Order: sequence, then C-alpha cells, then structure tokens
Amino acid sequence: MAQMLVVVSKVKAMGKAVDFRISLEFCERLSEKLGDIVIAAVKIAHADGRGTVKARDMPIITLESKEE
Repeated sequence: MAQMLVVVSKVKAMGKAVDFRISLEFCERLSEKLGDIVIAAVKIAHADGRGTVKARDMPIITLESKEE
C-alpha cells in the first residue's frame, strides 16, 4: 500500500457525525484519488512555470456515483 494521504480517524469521524461507518477500503481509495489530484495540480503549476502549487492549480473534480 502507498502512503496514506488522509487521516483515517478524521474521515471516520465525519461518517460517525452522520451515523455512518467508513471502511478502511474507502479511506484507501480516497487517499489514491487525493494523490491523483495533487499530481495533476503539480503538473498544472509546472506547465505555468511555477514551483509552487496554488489553489488555482486544483483540477476540476467530478464526482462519480457507482451503484452496486
């Protein structure tokens, strides 16, 4: 497993606040997605000739709903 980018206890606390449990599998997938977002933002900043990633570099995020 790659480095976890989210604080699992904080994510689980958010779920608990609305009476839901959050699985570790969800946190792992969330961490992967966050990593993808960071890499995309770095590429955008680099293309703009900067060495600092700024809020404006965050890519547009679309949420996918997957029904099982």
